[in-house]
Amino acid sequence: MRACFYYPIRIAEPDAGHKGDRKAVVETNMRTLGTVVDLSAGGCAIQSLNPFDKGKLVMIEFDIERQAAVRTFGKVMHVQRQKTRGGVMHVKFTRVTQQHLNRISEFVYDFTRPTTLGQARQQIDRSISGRQETGTPPR
Repeated sequence: MRACFYYPIRIAEPDAGHKGDRKAVVETNMRTLGTVVDLSAGGCAIQSLNPFDKGKLVMIEFDIERQAAVRTFGKVMHVQRQKTRGGVMHVKFTRVTQQHLNRISEFVYDFTRPTTLGQARQQIDRSISGRQETGTPPR
């Protein structure tokens, strides 16, 4: 569980009579506090008193292990409403930098880049023993 801030994204249309592309604008003045209750490389679930509706575009910022904030962009795919506690938004990531995706994956899968051959062997051994416990055949 990680505290997060999330922001709505508005799609700005070009002015009438002007040619141009639509632009995504993050509504930074509408920041809302939530809690990331589930996280994967493809998205997250956020518990909030004020969840956004399905289909809404959102920017999410949260910390992983007290490092610089991770920033992702996504779309609300589903909302589970809860009577007294707002609800849980399920967000599919639509844009994440490779650096932030790597940090998410390291956190979710408890993977860190080994610095020595011994550390690499330990990670491989843990991976193999984890598959054996779950009945997954080794690769």
